[in-house]
Amino acid sequence: MQREYTYARGSRIFLFSFVALLAVIPMYTIYSMIVNGLPEPMVLTIIMVVGAIVLPVVLAIVFTNEGLSVIYTDNDGIRYKSFLYTRELLWSEVVGYRKDGNVVILVPGQKSKRKIQVSAYRSNYAELVRWADNRYRDLDRRHWDLDSHYRDRSSVKGTRVLDQGRLREAKHTAWTLNITATVLAALSFFLRHTVPWLPVLLIILLPVALMMVRRHRGFLIINTAKKEEILPDITWTTLCCTVGLFLFTMPVYTVGQVNLWIYTLIVEAALVGLTIFSIRDWEAKRSTKIVGVITYAFLLLIASYGMVVFINVFLDTRSAGLYQTTVVNKRISTGKSTSYYLEVWPWGPVRSSESISVVKSDYEETEINDLVNMELHRGALGLPWYRVTGIK
Repeated sequence: MQREYTYARGSRIFLFSFVALLAVIPMYTIYSMIVNGLPEPMVLTIIMVVGAIVLPVVLAIVFTNEGLSVIYTDNDGIRYKSFLYTRELLWSEVVGYRKDGNVVILVPGQKSKRKIQVSAYRSNYAELVRWADNRYRDLDRRHWDLDSHYRDRSSVKGTRVLDQGRLREAKHTAWTLNITATVLAALSFFLRHTVPWLPVLLIILLPVALMMVRRHRGFLIINTAKKEEILPDITWTTLCCTVGLFLFTMPVYTVGQVNLWIYTLIVEAALVGLTIFSIRDWEAKRSTKIVGVITYAFLLLIASYGMVVFINVFLDTRSAGLYQTTVVNKRISTGKSTSYYLEVWPWGPVRSSESISVVKSDYEETEINDLVNMELHRGALGLPWYRVTGIK
């Protein structure tokens, strides 16, 4: 069976568009370092270089390698060839195949050999699946009922014992995390002005929840799939942490969004890496894990933004500079909730007019051409930030 398997044009366009987006991150970072200089202390420079330059470049290389790779089959075996490496399996070395979402995996019998994966987005994929099904065992024909699998699972590899206790323990942990996160999120809403350190607890709780996922080894997961409702998850915990941190960012405005998002993406990458490490024992298809991580990453992105803003503000102990600017316009945004905005003239480091969210009472008391006080801080992470401190 002589065939060639390459990615379709549409798949390549999508893949390389994603690579192009990845390339923007290190370019922005390098540009920022050239224009603004290296951030201090030096540890921030190291974190920025690793998280915003090295990591995106490595990911871009990996995705480019996959997009340009070609898989060949002939009468002797199958070969995966890319500009980074070549992998080969003889047909006689293959003991079976496994389907994982949109990927078919040819599994060798020898541990020294590496399996070969063929994506459904490659040409001739369906023909390869039919051919493998006629010749080899489907290793996924061992599908187990999730309920019995997790009830019978033991932490000791190779043993199968009744373990309802571990499931109850995971549910108790999830309940404790959810209640704690709910209380902290509520307190962050009502006491964010009087107890400014509350977000510290939310920042700590988020990685703790992920480490609990790791501790329970597959009995506690990051989010619940339809077929896995038996398993508790930490979705509510993460959502509460995200909302609590986001509430803190609402009255804070940061000058220079590029650097802010660089730090945010670094924190996001660290949390996603911790997530992937934590779910190693989650017994689910790879496609389910990928969808779960991607969905979870959206929540983590908002939480990461809140973490960076909070750390930049909370650890900033230097004195602030005071500025005044003039209100040039007012507007109300209505939807599920009503928001009130004042548009002010450029001031200090802010070079363009901006709309600032205010409470209803300040909105009603302010008229066009009134003066507004701005309090400008340097920021603990070198990200200048400001907030409205008074209306004249």
